[in-house]
Amino acid sequence: MENVKAGKTQRILEIDTDVLYQWKDLVPTYETRITPIKNIFLKNVLCDEADAIYEIKGDARLPVQNVNIENITVGKLNKFIRKSQNAGNVLEKNLLVQKKNNLSAIIIEKCVFLQTKYEL
Repeated sequence: MENVKAGKTQRILEIDTDVLYQWKDLVPTYETRITPIKNIFLKNVLCDEADAIYEIKGDARLPVQNVNIENITVGKLNKFIRKSQNAGNVLEKNLLVQKKNNLSAIIIEKCVFLQTKYEL
């Protein structure tokens, strides 16, 4: 996805693979299938206000792979830049946060995360 403008949002990008948590105890599971999530591209986003830039919660049995986040500008960031678990090869390039709590102008030019869990 590219060339997106937004007002206020919780997350600019969120991937959560545990979406059936509310049904786990209500309906018996006869077969487990894991959907691969890979090659996610987010580019040229302008957002007035967000709680976070992104949060990725992959499955340990099949982690999210190859996420590219590029040219993201957030006017005001309320909570955190990133959280990720069970994700590999996450590339960040040109993230700009104009205001985060009492800080101003946080710029991340290029980061590549190969590990599976990090938070900032």
